[in-house]
Amino acid sequence: MQAEITAKLEEITRYLKPFLPLANCHMVNFITQDVWKTHVPDAIRREIASVKVEILDQIFVDHASGVPVNELNGELGSSCPNFIHFLNSARNACLRGSPGRRVIITRSEFQKKLAEWAYHDNQESLHVEQFMTRKKMHEVEVMSQMVAALADVSGASYVVDVGGGKGYLSSILALHHGLRVLGVDSSQVNTHGAAKRSKKLEKQWSGLCRRADILKQGNIPPKRGKHWKSRSNLESSDDCKCETTEDDGETASKNQTTNGTLYKQVTAFVTQLTDLRNLVKEQFECEDCENLALAGLHTCGDLAATCLRIFVNREEFSSLCNVGCCYHLLEEEYVRSPFWTDVEPPLPAGVQFGFPMSEFLNRQEFSLGRNARMLSAQALDRIGENHQLTSEPLFFRALLQVLLIRKCGEHIPWGQVGRLKYQNFVDYVQKAVQKLHLSIEVSEDEIEALHRNYLNEQQQLHVFFLLRLSLAPVIETVILLDRLLYLHEKGIQESYLVQLFDPVISPRCYCIISLKNPPEKTVIEKEENVPC
Repeated sequence: MQAEITAKLEEITRYLKPFLPLANCHMVNFITQDVWKTHVPDAIRREIASVKVEILDQIFVDHASGVPVNELNGELGSSCPNFIHFLNSARNACLRGSPGRRVIITRSEFQKKLAEWAYHDNQESLHVEQFMTRKKMHEVEVMSQMVAALADVSGASYVVDVGGGKGYLSSILALHHGLRVLGVDSSQVNTHGAAKRSKKLEKQWSGLCRRADILKQGNIPPKRGKHWKSRSNLESSDDCKCETTEDDGETASKNQTTNGTLYKQVTAFVTQLTDLRNLVKEQFECEDCENLALAGLHTCGDLAATCLRIFVNREEFSSLCNVGCCYHLLEEEYVRSPFWTDVEPPLPAGVQFGFPMSEFLNRQEFSLGRNARMLSAQALDRIGENHQLTSEPLFFRALLQVLLIRKCGEHIPWGQVGRLKYQNFVDYVQKAVQKLHLSIEVSEDEIEALHRNYLNEQQQLHVFFLLRLSLAPVIETVILLDRLLYLHEKGIQESYLVQLFDPVISPRCYCIISLKNPPEKTVIEKEENVPC
């Protein structure tokens, strides 16, 4: 497996390297630095001059939706073959393409591996919609099942949820799966909020379970009136495991007290030097804590890499389930931050670079660049689902840069325009100038003339925008395969990259799952067809 991952990573980085300058371009400088001529392949520049934007958008939406664009017929297929080839090449170089499919597995495929390790999931999923958004509920519902399965297979006595945030995952692991969980977050506000939210969730847990059971049966839960508890007890099924009645108040209170002892919260900035086992001992006042499960749902920036290093270097951790996010916040070892003009400050004590992790990419001193990592967070599947391909704000910002250089010369003020609500380009410029606190005079006629003079560049910028978007999943693939390869290089062979979530609902959908000492695999016998 390690050789295969290495080969795929080498193939993908070889493809990506020539396009990293394109990925690291600032859209702000598209016009002022003539990015169209310096970074877009000649063949694409020539052919799109006669192609309507609507056709390009349709091709890209099909690409983002998973439709093989090389199978397009008619005007769509013949109008811009070089543009289509670029999209196909990008697809083949990411996890969504054929090379990537051999190094990732689906959730159902990993569940088969769990079955080989004699794990049988008898706990039904629970859809608690009141406390979370649809996105968060999907993530917590799926990941809590996976963490619980890994904890069971590895025999973990505690789960450590790093970057626990508001405590959604930890609460469900404790309340629904009966696991002892320590939630660790660097923010005192998050830790305090998680504790309050957990208590509130405990109080309403029985009712939430009844409601989920009613919904599962296809019925509509009763409205919460004066006697809603009594009505729901009568209408819910007898086999609901979470059900309590008005007469079981003492039992419900006891369960809530028990659940309160399962989930603890602590505030700590986690680095590779953090002794998480000691935190578990302190919070749970226990001595026996030699087998821990490490979890992290959307661990931000370098925290995902830190979790992997803790898992590798600390023998007490037996399983890992980690979904990373915020790639733009990664600290890269072989790239200089554009925000430092003199000596870049050292990393805090105990903090290591988040990319690259593998020896393979370290030997190459491979780097991505901050803009490329920013780009990797783009949600291509959502674009395919919602057809959101608006580049007008980017074009207006590039035009504003032209104006600022005219008015301010080399002394362009530092600041971000960000997202503005505007009616037209004149309104955009006026609001941007005000937001940047600029004392420049510019008339509406001058603004409108600027817009007219650069109308031809608008389609060019849009095409450039689409080309960059197509590279987003390729960059994410490099980051994820680097992490997976790191685990295999360290000798942990039962390490997998699993597509855990629906990418439309949760774009950061890939999970690193690893098990140090899995149980012996059992032979799953197939049922024979016995004639009646």
